[in-house]
Amino acid sequence: MIIKILILIILFTLIFSYAVLYLNTHQPRYHLTTTPAEIGIDFENISFITTDSITLKGWFVSSQNSLTAPTIIIAHGLGASKSDFINLSGFLSSNGFNVLLFDFRAHGESGGKSCSLGLKEQMDITAAVDYIISRKELKNKSIGLYGFSLGGAAGILTASRDQRIKAITADTPFSSLNKISADVIKWTYHLPPFPFMQLANIFYRLSFDGWIGEVSPADVIHLISPRPVLLITSDRDQMTPLYHARELISKADDPKELWVIEGASHGGTILMDTEKYNQKLLCFFESAL
Repeated sequence: MIIKILILIILFTLIFSYAVLYLNTHQPRYHLTTTPAEIGIDFENISFITTDSITLKGWFVSSQNSLTAPTIIIAHGLGASKSDFINLSGFLSSNGFNVLLFDFRAHGESGGKSCSLGLKEQMDITAAVDYIISRKELKNKSIGLYGFSLGGAAGILTASRDQRIKAITADTPFSSLNKISADVIKWTYHLPPFPFMQLANIFYRLSFDGWIGEVSPADVIHLISPRPVLLITSDRDQMTPLYHARELISKADDPKELWVIEGASHGGTILMDTEKYNQKLLCFFESAL
């Protein structure tokens, strides 16, 4: 009887660890509900290919002032798509910036079957930078990046090694995939991280040829300096708690800023006061780029 119980516990532990990883790396695709044209924004359908041969789909929104303006890349969150930030792209383009929005791999209209939660997505952002540089009119122009949640974490990781990204704003990024995964296991499933994290790490390695511990923005954010970093978070975010941003800002070198928006849920920071939020981004990117 005891042996049977032990076998059942082992099976549950293995299946649960794999299932949690699989569900988070195979999010349902968020079908586009709005295009820029539907709210009066002119745009260009674009596509580009990553170094591991994934075709990514995106939109290029030209600055209303000059096509040779700086360009801001917008990177969405887990399970979302480029359509989430259409209004923001319209605001930025009307204030002097080109904007490139794209779907991460395994999201929206892009290729790929799985999301690596930040490891491979760095290649997606790099491919977006490469695309901008490939356009003759933008070759020598500055590039900034705005990333939300997963997009912010992947953006920090990418900017730490890609000097072409001259400034980054990250809204509610996680400080490390290890820590936010442990948070999910504790707070969502009410289970201890051990041994589930250790098993998930093995499954992650088999799936993505990398370890969960490699996805740690807090370990590399200092490498972005002297390029500026703006971190945005909320004191009420239950998906990416405030301590992630506090750890990131403590590890970053100047110039850096942490903006804590009170009372916002995950994804709600931009909605608390959209005008103030947009102006904050505009001032940051105007100063940096």
